[in-house]
Formats: sequence, C-alpha cells, structure tokens
Amino acid sequence: MEINVKERYSESEKILVSIICFILIGIFIISYIDKQVKYANRERVITLDNYEKYVSISNESGFENIATLDAKKHIRNLNIKVEFTLHRLMPNDITTETIIFSAVDISEGESISIKMDTNMQLGWFVKSYTVVSVYGELD
Repeated sequence: MEINVKERYSESEKILVSIICFILIGIFIISYIDKQVKYANRERVITLDNYEKYVSISNESGFENIATLDAKKHIRNLNIKVEFTLHRLMPNDITTETIIFSAVDISEGESISIKMDTNMQLGWFVKSYTVVSVYGELD
C-alpha cells in the first residue's frame, strides 16, 4: 500500500523562510560583534575630560578642612592633583592649597580623605577647587 503525501510548502516558501533565517542570524552576529567592539574601545584611562564619571571630589569645611575623593569605579594607579581656593570672611583674604590624591588600587565605593594643612589658622573655608591633573587606569 503506497501513501501519496503532498508537499506542505512550495519551493518559494522554503526560499523565503531561508532568507528570513539568514537575515536574523546576520542581525545577531552583527549585534554581537558591535558589543565586542564597544567593549574593546571602552575608556581605559581617566583624564581631565572624563574624570567626573569615575570619581567625585568634595570637601568638608569647619574646624578641619578635609578633602575627600570617592571612587565610582575600580581604578588603578590613581593620581589626581586638586587646587583648593580657601578664603576667610574678608574678601581679599584668599589662599590656595594643592592636594594630591593617589592610590595604587581603589575599589568602587572607597574613599580617600586628606586633611588640609594643619598649620593654617582656623576660619579658612573652601571657596572652590580646580582639578589640575588626572591619571588613573580603568579595568
């Protein structure tokens, strides 16, 4: 007894499905390659242009002026030079102090705090700061 089975799909339908599958596979491959290229071309060094993405700098004025650097990412060989402008109540009574934050290895969420010059008399308040130089390596 012989059974006659009719083909379910025509030749043009098979070609169309094959083309759609190749297009989808191509899209997935291109997407994967794009992610790998972006990863390879990511920022690896902290500079004056991008340091704010990776660290934050703050200060606490009071009896002791303390400058603090907080890491937002894991950083190696960090070296940041910051110049703080301090003032008293008198407008012309201004001085500057340079602080260098450095660490061989600082993890995300860690902080570095540095007390400003203890020889200064009380009453100096941080008016502003300027980042002079930055270097650090990212993972």
